[in-house]
Amino acid sequence: MDYLLHILILIAIYSILVISLDLIAGYTGLLSIAHAAFYGIGAYATALLSLHFQTNFLINMIFGAVGAAALGVIVAFPSLRIHDDYFVIATFGFQMIVYSIFNNWIGLTRGPLGIPGIPVASLFGFNIDNHWKFLILAVLFAGLSYLFVRKLVNSPYGRVLKAIREDEIFAQSLGKNVNSYKIQVFVIGGALASIAGNLYAHYVTFIDPTSFTILESMSSHFDGDHRRRGQLERAGGGSGGFGRPAGGAAVRRTSEQRRGESATDILWKPPSLDDALPAAGTYGRIQSSKALNE
Repeated sequence: MDYLLHILILIAIYSILVISLDLIAGYTGLLSIAHAAFYGIGAYATALLSLHFQTNFLINMIFGAVGAAALGVIVAFPSLRIHDDYFVIATFGFQMIVYSIFNNWIGLTRGPLGIPGIPVASLFGFNIDNHWKFLILAVLFAGLSYLFVRKLVNSPYGRVLKAIREDEIFAQSLGKNVNSYKIQVFVIGGALASIAGNLYAHYVTFIDPTSFTILESMSSHFDGDHRRRGQLERAGGGSGGFGRPAGGAAVRRTSEQRRGESATDILWKPPSLDDALPAAGTYGRIQSSKALNE
């Protein structure tokens, strides 16, 4: 039962990531492969703040969202002058820069050693310290993200995003500030992705750079076997729809678990007051599994 709840929690977390990606790539037509950078900023902001300043879950989420939104502005700027394949290459560069910071800034992020011992989420003095509690929390934020983005894209604002996707020059001819909309959608999408990172960090209680690589960004569009996975994982089975975000995330997470691609996810045991794995022991198990897989 715990394993099933574990999968459901990961599905909820990745649903938020998928929804935020589809806002950028599906509705606005900006194919970005820097999405794991936003996800990672949310996770690392959560880990560092909670360990060094003992901040609570909501404060971590706010700071992570602000940091990801700031990166979203930076990533959006190339889209103001370059398009299509060139924009994809630019976002690739940003993703690699952020990953390099995670991996090489040893004094801040501990580099490839990762950050263990992240505290469990605490909301209004209530510890989210078991599977059921965290599942409720993750589903709550996934549902709120879905409702927020659905409301956004069905509004006049969303119709402008669709117009930019279909014909950017036509949208400009109607007097729409296309550049402003592009920056705004990256800010919103990045902030939402950081929420997924926040939940992931509090859930797994250990993060390292391998969870936020370029492959993590690209896996929303292609899977590891070079088969098209955008149809499954991007919300709604394709660009610009929210029909089955959780279904796409479920396909990904269950397939990865079956193939054993994620050592951290498989070996992690949820912390509780009476039953917690020592951080060092968890880290050693993860590293041993990675060595065996390599």
